[in-house]
Amino acid sequence: MAPTPPTVVSLKQSFLTAQTLHLSQPLAPTRAWRNTNNGDDSGLPERAIDDALAKLNHRLQQHTRRVYAPQATRHVAEQIDQLYWNAAEAASQRDDDQDGDIDMAEGLSLGADL
Repeated sequence: MAPTPPTVVSLKQSFLTAQTLHLSQPLAPTRAWRNTNNGDDSGLPERAIDDALAKLNHRLQQHTRRVYAPQATRHVAEQIDQLYWNAAEAASQRDDDQDGDIDMAEGLSLGADL
């Protein structure tokens, strides 16, 4: 038995999850910046940089857990899917309308979720 193809919502959710992963990567200065900082007499102490980065990355991790929770990602994917369906339905209605009086903006409705 062949596996069932992924749903549109699951594809959107996996894309959002991948983008979230990129945004939640720990921050670090580049090797060039560190070399420049270490070579400068008035450069920042290595320990101060490491401490600041540790605190920043901890806050970034907390933020990521709160804002990009799997439930929130799923909800956003469902909202995107619903917007596409609404737009497709509106386009279909415009095609079926013989008077051509339906305005494009009428097909898209913004809800409280946006």
